Amino acid sequence: DRLSELDERWAYGPIMEGFYAGVYPCTVGEFRRFVESTGYVTEAERAGAKWTWRAPGFSWAGPDIAMPRDDRHPVVLVSWHDAQAYCAWSGLRLLTEGEWEYAARGAEGRTYPWGEEEPGPTLLNAAGGESKRFMAEQGVTNWLLMYEGDDGWPTTSPVGSYPRGMTKDTGLMDMAGNVWEWTESSWESGDETLRVLRGGSWNNNDPSRVRASNRNRNEPANRNDNLGFRCARGDMSTSR
Repeated sequence: DRLSELDERWAYGPIMEGFYAGVYPCTVGEFRRFVESTGYVTEAERAGAKWTWRAPGFSWAGPDIAMPRDDRHPVVLVSWHDAQAYCAWSGLRLLTEGEWEYAARGAEGRTYPWGEEEPGPTLLNAAGGESKRFMAEQGVTNWLLMYEGDDGWPTTSPVGSYPRGMTKDTGLMDMAGNVWEWTESSWESGDETLRVLRGGSWNNNDPSRVRASNRNRNEPANRNDNLGFRCARGDMSTSR
């Protein structure tokens, strides 16, 4: 697209027909059912981390800030390995990044999942006026915004909260903002141990980060307050 970056100018190969993508990112409630069924302990919990999927939050802004843990919010603070464990239990898998981008952009190659309209508070959950006020109440005064309007949620939002931002031809929700999503794919430029992330998150202040073609990556053991995953089903595409 017109804002594409150098590492986005690549060909991810043909997309196989017949794959399905989850309408929403995996939620706290869904992940809880997995844990209760299997006794699984996430990497954050095994490491004795202060913040986990059960009690999400962050301290990087200065003070300790707790986040919602309601069942309809996307699960966060899960690693790529945690996501893989959930997929194995559920009989699903992660999307490859080629599948993810095709599902978000569609055959017409939209810049954003909903089309060409610039990101705003009725389309997605990102860094808006509500998050600046929330952070100011916590003593954080240098918070930058993606848009001035109020999207209603200073951190994560319940999945499906922005129907205007729905992906046009697939009906998928939250493909931009809310949480970054782990994919199956490795980062191809020099370090195959990194895993690709897609979609942007609730604390992004740069509109370029929520474009459907934008790419990010992290160590598979990493877990963050803005990082979750979405499941898929069907034959794996040739794109990894």
